[in-house]
Amino acid sequence: MGYNRRALHIRRISEIVEKEWQGKLPSDPKSLEALPGIGHYTSRAVACFAFSRCEPFLDTNIRRVFIHFFFPRKKKVQDEEILKKITQVQPERNLREWYSALMDYGATQFSKTPNPNKKSVGWRRQTKFEGSKREIRSHIIKELLKTKLTSSQLQVRLQKDKTILKDILSELEKERLIKKRNSLWEIA
Repeated sequence: MGYNRRALHIRRISEIVEKEWQGKLPSDPKSLEALPGIGHYTSRAVACFAFSRCEPFLDTNIRRVFIHFFFPRKKKVQDEEILKKITQVQPERNLREWYSALMDYGATQFSKTPNPNKKSVGWRRQTKFEGSKREIRSHIIKELLKTKLTSSQLQVRLQKDKTILKDILSELEKERLIKKRNSLWEIA
């Protein structure tokens, strides 16, 4: 999703929480999932770690652990299968600690072995960051955090094609991450 987009969602979430929830983040996963940018995983992770309301959820590290131990020979493992298995084996108490331990274990134990997540139906190799549109966006934000710049100044600093830069600046403006004032781009 990208860090910039996450920041936008956080800003929108804070506005909604202030207006509709009197400044208090809801604690149940369904209410959390109704907020911008929050899906199944994030709603349940926040409910679990912030409010001790733990329902089964998956992140990449938990998925690694469960595929490794419960689906070692299966290819194309569905998340629903993993969630069902989590429900069957999760303890009755100390769920926050259990999920935290699963995440830590998955992050550390499988870093130097073949990635079990490759057996997941939803697994996709992430595209390279270097040379990507995501990288250009990050450089634009980095430059604008330092100072206000014109489009031409950004083009010189980033050494990017004028058309590509124009499209990305337009996207960032639509997302309300940046704004243009008197021909100068700045952080919104």
